[in-house]
Amino acid sequence: MKLIAKKYAKALYTVAMEEPDKSEDFHEGLAAASALYAEPTARKILKSPVMPADLKRDLLYNALQKTKAPKVLSSFIDILVTAQRVELLPDIIESYHELSAAALGQQSGVLTSAVKVSDSELAAVESELARIFKKKIILENRVDAALLGGYVIRVGNSVIDQSITSKIKALAYGLQNS
Repeated sequence: MKLIAKKYAKALYTVAMEEPDKSEDFHEGLAAASALYAEPTARKILKSPVMPADLKRDLLYNALQKTKAPKVLSSFIDILVTAQRVELLPDIIESYHELSAAALGQQSGVLTSAVKVSDSELAAVESELARIFKKKIILENRVDAALLGGYVIRVGNSVIDQSITSKIKALAYGLQNS
């Protein structure tokens, strides 16, 4: 499904680049659509195969109307609803942002840690990753208490795992195989 989402995202990005002055409006509209998936009731409606297409369309249109989203974005939403692909929207939005960042020489990533990382620490990690990857890295900080300590960084296909959980697993594996 990710591959299909990437194809939709590429098509949307191509259309968005035809009007580069509306780039921020596209991002604002996509953020509004993405926010629907953060709300549990709306997410259930949008992901449900039994909910009427008109309800999904109206829900998304309502979110877009609260922004300066271009009409072409509403048309894109209509295509997704008609093709019964609305459940792909979060992946499409993620892929769209990746394409947009890549065009600006940036790459997004995720830093997962047991506790929230301060903005200054996050900036320091982004700076070091920028040196390694030779492009600007924008990290999202996610908290996962299951890590116990340390962090896991994912940028593209690269993973840097310095979590206590993975070290314990490696130690246990080593002890079992010795």
